[in-house]
Amino acid sequence: DGLRAIVTALDGYELAAAAWERAVLPARLDHYDASMLDMICLTGEAGWGRLSPAELGPEPGLVPATPVALFLLEHAGAWRSLTMNGDEPPLSEEARHVLASLRSRGASFLRDLGPACGLDADQLRHAIGALVAGGLVTSR
Repeated sequence: DGLRAIVTALDGYELAAAAWERAVLPARLDHYDASMLDMICLTGEAGWGRLSPAELGPEPGLVPATPVALFLLEHAGAWRSLTMNGDEPPLSEEARHVLASLRSRGASFLRDLGPACGLDADQLRHAIGALVAGGLVTSR
C-alpha cells in the first residue's frame, strides 16, 4: 500500500531510470525492496516507461540516465497521449522488427519475443533498450 501511495503521488513524473530504485523509492518507503515494484507492475497496478519524446538523432540506447516515469496503469493512456509527439527516433532493423512484432502480437515476454523475431538474447536486449529509450514501448 505504501508503494502504491508513492507511485500515486509521483504518477507520471520522469526521473533517471537508475534513480527510482537506488534513491527515490528507498528514501520514501521504509524497508523498500525491488520485488515490491515488480509486484505492483506484474499485478497491473502500475507501469513504467519513457513518456517524454526522445530526441531525434542516432538510435537511442537505454542508459541509467534515460528518463523513465512510474505511473498508475489507469492513467497510462492519458500520459502517453499527452506526451508523445508521433515522431519515432531512428531504429536498427532489429528494433523495428521487435516493434512491429509487439504492435501485431501485443505484450510479450522476452522468452517468446526473441524466437518470434529471430533474435538472440543480446540483439533482443539491445532492441528493447532502444525502444524503451525512444519512448516506443513501456511495461504496459
